[in-house]
Amino acid sequence: MALKQTNLQIAMQRPWLLIKATHKGMGYAFTAHNTGNSPAVITWRDPFIPGYDIKTGESLPPTPTYGYGFSEGGELVHALWVAPGETEEIGIFDSFAAFRPDARIFVFSAIKYGNTYDDTIHESRFCYRISEGTIALDGPPGYNDYN
Repeated sequence: MALKQTNLQIAMQRPWLLIKATHKGMGYAFTAHNTGNSPAVITWRDPFIPGYDIKTGESLPPTPTYGYGFSEGGELVHALWVAPGETEEIGIFDSFAAFRPDARIFVFSAIKYGNTYDDTIHESRFCYRISEGTIALDGPPGYNDYN
C-alpha cells in the first residue's frame, strides 16, 4: 500500500509534456507544453519533423521510426528546460505540400525528457494528420503515446 501511495505521489509531481501543433509560415510548429508540477528537461528531439504523404488505401508502418539517436540513446548537447505551465518549441514541419487540397500528410515524431528528482526518462510520441487545410491528432496505435 505504501509503495502504491509513493508512486501516485511521484506521478502527481512529475512533469508531463503534451505536444501541440500550430500553423507557422508554410507549415506547422510543434510545441511541448508542461502540464505537470515540476520542471522537465528535454534530452532528445528531432527539430525537423518529417511528413509522409499517405494515399488513400495506404497506411503508415505498424511501428514508427524516429530520427537518429532516438533508439540509440542519443541526447541533446544542450538540453531544453520546460517549467510547469510553460511551452517550448520542439520542431517544425515546413512544406507547401501541406496546403494542397488533396494532401493527406502524416507527421510524427517523439521527444524524450526527464525530471529533476530521479533518472527516469519519459517519452511523448505524437502523430498528426494534415488534410484539407486542417491538422488533427491521428495515427495508428503506438504513434500517440505519453509515458
